[in-house]
Amino acid sequence: IAVNYMLHFWDKDGYASGKQVEGPRFKTEEQIQDFLDYVRFIVGHFKGRVQYYTLWSEPDACGGTNVKCIEPLDYIELARRVIPVIHEEDPQAKVVTAPNVLYFDLEYLLTVLRSDVGQMFDVVSWHGIYDVKPYSSFYGNYYDEYPMIIQQIKDTAISNGFTGEFWGTEISYCSYEIHGNLAPTEAECQETDKGASKYYARLFVIQMGMNVGVGWGGLEYSAQPWTYPTIRNLNTLMAGTKPTTLEVEIDNGPANIATYAFTMPNGDVLFALWVNGAVVEDDPGVPTNLTFNDLSAQYVEGIDVLNGYVQEITTEVEGDNLVINNLIVKDYPILIRFSNSVSP
Repeated sequence: IAVNYMLHFWDKDGYASGKQVEGPRFKTEEQIQDFLDYVRFIVGHFKGRVQYYTLWSEPDACGGTNVKCIEPLDYIELARRVIPVIHEEDPQAKVVTAPNVLYFDLEYLLTVLRSDVGQMFDVVSWHGIYDVKPYSSFYGNYYDEYPMIIQQIKDTAISNGFTGEFWGTEISYCSYEIHGNLAPTEAECQETDKGASKYYARLFVIQMGMNVGVGWGGLEYSAQPWTYPTIRNLNTLMAGTKPTTLEVEIDNGPANIATYAFTMPNGDVLFALWVNGAVVEDDPGVPTNLTFNDLSAQYVEGIDVLNGYVQEITTEVEGDNLVINNLIVKDYPILIRFSNSVSP
């Protein structure tokens, strides 16, 4: 288990006695030095036990008396000072960018990545999704645009010298069964736990398919009847997988099918697909024909991570292609596993 320690700091004794935290933060050398002293103490204390240190969280949360607010240029200069201190205390430690909520301020993260400091980080992280559904009057097209936003982040970071990892964290979908029947706005709970689990599964596959680590924000209770088992099943199945490409022709299926492919540690291939619209409680699915070009496998099985079952799939061989007819495509990821597969 790798530990990620999120570095926040303010004068707690002063705050408890009524002293207000001035914002935006780190405008003075005194504030910076206090933070550097704190970072040096924390990293020195946990050396060898903590692998990652995240430098702040949601610094774009400004306005009012928000104690997290750091303006972008100040954050860049703070990182320039803090990162060397972390590496002095623990050369093996990795430093993570402060995640911010992309929907509200993508430009903040891009500004950091375009600076000379961006390449000093080991991980680029963000808070990507909070109850965002397709066709939302609140979020607009953000759900459909999210993979393109991820690609923009990766392209910006890499083009400016970054060579580390990417994390999309605090992926959250609440359900009124678990979190309460809140007022039905686009930004609050409108799903059952079953509906939420479908969105969780999609985001898991999307981010893993783009070689982005996944972190959960709303997975709170092992008693969640659908979400917890679904995430557990996906973690078990996809541990150690890497994204890959798989050429497939889709016939008689819905137009908005999402697909991602992975290689497993033992060489097997996973192929995930789903209908990428708004989820429904009980989706009957759409029979769909799939032709995988230049692919063969000794055994093919379908894996339903939502309901927790595995079923052998009957296939046909047409020349060098493998064909699956009448696969029922649902509104959540069904994964097809090709064992002992061969593909050029």
